[in-house]
Amino acid sequence: MVFTGNPGTGKTTVARIIGQIFASMASYGGGTWWRLTDRGLVAEFIGQTGPKTHAKIDEALDGVLFIDEAYSLVSKTARTPMAARPCRHC
Repeated sequence: MVFTGNPGTGKTTVARIIGQIFASMASYGGGTWWRLTDRGLVAEFIGQTGPKTHAKIDEALDGVLFIDEAYSLVSKTARTPMAARPCRHC
């Protein structure tokens, strides 16, 4: 699911509630619910972001992974609109 809208309209709150509902359902593994921002996914140096992101996704398997402020993962200077930031200092 993707929640879009203006700042302050409750997107994060609604996503948190829905994520916790999904996590509590029997079909999801043990009720795990993860909330991450770019800090939890993007590493300090080039080459470290991929493994860090994979590790967080592996931790969240069979649960719910909520990426808050996901737009911050996109580089503002990239030539393609969906290019991810390779590191914090890039």
